[in-house]
Amino acid sequence: MKLRSFDPRTLILGVFVVLGGATAARAWFFLSSPPRPYIIEGYLDRAPKEATVVDRVEIFAADRPKHWLLVTSYRAPGAIPLDRYLSWPLLHTYSLSGKREEVSRLLDAPAGTEIRGTFLVYTQSYPLLVISELDRPA
Repeated sequence: MKLRSFDPRTLILGVFVVLGGATAARAWFFLSSPPRPYIIEGYLDRAPKEATVVDRVEIFAADRPKHWLLVTSYRAPGAIPLDRYLSWPLLHTYSLSGKREEVSRLLDAPAGTEIRGTFLVYTQSYPLLVISELDRPA
């Protein structure tokens, strides 16, 4: 039985592969941003004449018609105003997700219903709006 001699180049190459993989994983973690929480106030499909609409976001859920979320106010938890509107980063329709009963409550509401809630906004892969807490419609 013949023993193979140890090649230091193999060890060095292995170290570079492991370090390269760890660096790539860390870069992916920092580049993929976590969802941003938005407190959104607005109306579904139609706003009263006296309301000031600052953004229009098209939303949908599976097997349901599309709706417009007419936003009158955005802010982050803690009453911090946000610098970015949902319709600006990606001009696409947002898929609405969350607890089934909350998604139904929002999308089944009649046009002109006041909407208020906290939503998590994902924009990395495809636009996703996740209901975190829905205050209105009640």
